[in-house]
Amino acid sequence: MEDEQKDPGVIWEHFEQQLEPKENFRVARLKLHYFNQKTDKTLDNFVTRCRQQAHKCNFHEEDLNECILEQIIVSTPIQDFHKDLLDQPPGYSVEQALEKGRMYEATSHSLQELKAMNIPVSNATVSAVNKSVCKNCGRDHPKNCCPAYHSTCYACGRKGHWGQYCLTTKYRQQRESRGRHRSRDQQQQTSSTTPEQSVKGQ
Repeated sequence: MEDEQKDPGVIWEHFEQQLEPKENFRVARLKLHYFNQKTDKTLDNFVTRCRQQAHKCNFHEEDLNECILEQIIVSTPIQDFHKDLLDQPPGYSVEQALEKGRMYEATSHSLQELKAMNIPVSNATVSAVNKSVCKNCGRDHPKNCCPAYHSTCYACGRKGHWGQYCLTTKYRQQRESRGRHRSRDQQQQTSSTTPEQSVKGQ
């Protein structure tokens, strides 16, 4: 007992309890549910706020992790990060989300700097900034560890990539689009030809 009275950490905890009355855990959870990441704050800052509030919510460790992940998913202003998190398997940790989120934030910041310098941002520019994203699955992973390696593409039927990243389908759609444009141009040229021009042509 005397040791606890001399422990600075215990003294500070008792001091905080005196200043801040204990909050009902259900009220604390409702407050956490309405937390949002502000556009001028980083993901690390937001997660720190969530963790501080979550300590008042009486969560078990696994529930705490999932709750904070859900708050990140609904709050992130980065759409690609939002989609990426939705695809993650059970047991995906907040620390893993933080690591991935920092990468997305760095990419977003770089693109904003390019726009501020009036430099056109193309898909090639995005790819150059975000080099580590795999072209077969759209994720950042170690070399030779692509989760799409054994998958079969629903678009082309080949293995090694996912349908949304299928280059074969992308190129086919581009060719079909160019073909439709050429056909439309030919029809317009034919319809714009006058009867006199048709007679002369014969």
